[in-house]
Amino acid sequence: MADTRRPAAAGISFDGVSMSYAGVRAFEPVTLDVKAGSFVSIVGTSGCGKTTLLRIAAGLIRPTEGSVDLSGARSGMCFQDPRLLPWRNAMDNVTLPLELAGVSADECQDRGIEILRMVGMGDAWNRMPAQLSGGMRMRVGLARALVERPPALLLDEPCSALDEITRETINELLADLWKELGMTVVLVTHSLAEAVYLGRQVVVMTGRPGRVVSVHGIHLPNRQPEVRTTVEFAQALQSIYHDMTLPRPPGGIAPSSLEKHAGSER
Repeated sequence: MADTRRPAAAGISFDGVSMSYAGVRAFEPVTLDVKAGSFVSIVGTSGCGKTTLLRIAAGLIRPTEGSVDLSGARSGMCFQDPRLLPWRNAMDNVTLPLELAGVSADECQDRGIEILRMVGMGDAWNRMPAQLSGGMRMRVGLARALVERPPALLLDEPCSALDEITRETINELLADLWKELGMTVVLVTHSLAEAVYLGRQVVVMTGRPGRVVSVHGIHLPNRQPEVRTTVEFAQALQSIYHDMTLPRPPGGIAPSSLEKHAGSER
């Protein structure tokens, strides 16, 4: 069977990246270095540019200024809406990137079933999207983003449309996949609890125009679900919320590197 485990992680370097639309700046220049193999969450008020920043990292749009360097690697991306093709079953949706890359049918099947099993969908490989719940569709979308073994995974609010229980289940899956596969993960989310639970660092943005105002290293006693009830978790939430709501002078605070905030825990 094909081996989908342990792709070499890629760091992500944002060098003076900014974006403007019709002469209006969406966010101020961002300079950040995301360490290879780290899990970084990005939070911020609506319209601060966090999703745009993620799409620039994915190569979906070009920045007005600056550049993003993944050391030549390609990233996988999971969107808020999984965007599954309704005429293809779960397996065929997952293996579509491999087919487009010219991978053989046998290898497509091997890699498709392995990654579907990893996301808990091995028994549902032949179901059509209309037969899947919201959480199941998200799992298939996540499998599709991972099937090419990307060294970096970009997540654009993947749980925003899910109920709280399903969201927590997907969060546990994301944490397990990160530990098992070792890739770099950047998560954009509106949920501060999700950002703190999953991220080893949390980047805080405000707008408008958007700018990075702080980076928080997250150090929790453990990463089990019950950690959400601890004092450390509550303090991290309070600190991040404070930075999101405190008025800032133009330009804010833009740390140049996340590496110094990184913890070694997984």
